[in-house]
Formats: sequence, C-alpha cells, structure tokens
Amino acid sequence: MKLCSLSGAVATCCSASILFLSGAASAEEGQETAKEEHQTAIAIDPQHLIVPILELAVERSLPQDFSVAASAGIGLVSQRVWQVGVQGRYYALGDFNHGMPIIGEALYLRDDRDELDVSVLRASLMVGYKLALRSGFTISIAAGVGVPVIARSLYARHTRVGVVLDTGIGWSF
Repeated sequence: MKLCSLSGAVATCCSASILFLSGAASAEEGQETAKEEHQTAIAIDPQHLIVPILELAVERSLPQDFSVAASAGIGLVSQRVWQVGVQGRYYALGDFNHGMPIIGEALYLRDDRDELDVSVLRASLMVGYKLALRSGFTISIAAGVGVPVIARSLYARHTRVGVVLDTGIGWSF
C-alpha cells in the first residue's frame, strides 16, 4: 500500500517537474519553438524509471499534422520485463514542434518473473502537449484512458478501464 502511494507521489513529482521545465524552457531568452521544422523526435519516458523500465520512443512527422511513434522498453532490474508499443498522433492544435496531439496507442507489456506473470495488450486514447525548442530539446506529456484488450494475469478479471500517463524528455531533429 505504501509502495503504491510512494510511486504515485513520485509520478506526480515527475509530472510537475516536466510542466515546470516546460514553462522555464519556453521562457528562456533566445529560445523559441522550432522555426525550422523538426521531423523526428527521440525521447525516454522518465516516469517508467520508477518501475524501473527504460523506455525509448521514436516519433516521425507525417504530412497534414499527423505523426507515428514506436516505443520499446526493457526492465532495468530484470530483463524479463519488457514492452513494445505504437502510436498514431493527430495534432489538433499546433504542429509536430509545438502542439496538442490526440493519441491512439496500442501497447504490449510482458512481465514473466516468477512472482508475477502478466501479459497485457492495452489500447489507449490520450490528449497531450508537446514542445520542441529550436535547439532540439523536447518535452511532452499526455493523459487519457486505456483498456486491456487481452489480459493474462492473476488480476486479469479485475482489470478495467484505467488512467494512462505518457511523458517524454528527449531531442528533436
């Protein structure tokens, strides 16, 4: 119980830090959003480091305010924990460099450690915010709902629609 409270507090702290950095970064003198168009972004998801999973995501801009992304993550303590995912994004406001994407995601998570045998395919819908500075520094945050499409675990029958949070810190070029 205390572990859940602690991880929730750490996740909230990470999210608040990202939002703070967003405001501080955009206020830097001489730093504006990208004038030249970045086409690719590479980022890590800092909130996953709590689990601990190292997740790397690559997003590629497409015409007409669309983009696609792919992610992969592996456990830092046990390599028996891993995940892969894909996203489709539509920038309803702004664009790839500074805007509000509506995100559809499919994510597969596998944890086959002895004490926990979990396999989940989740579909999610999120809304977020992304900022890529002219220098390339990029931050993003998105939140929404996710539902397990296929779930195999001790807790599968209790799995319902849940809140999904996606964060990213990285580089655009």
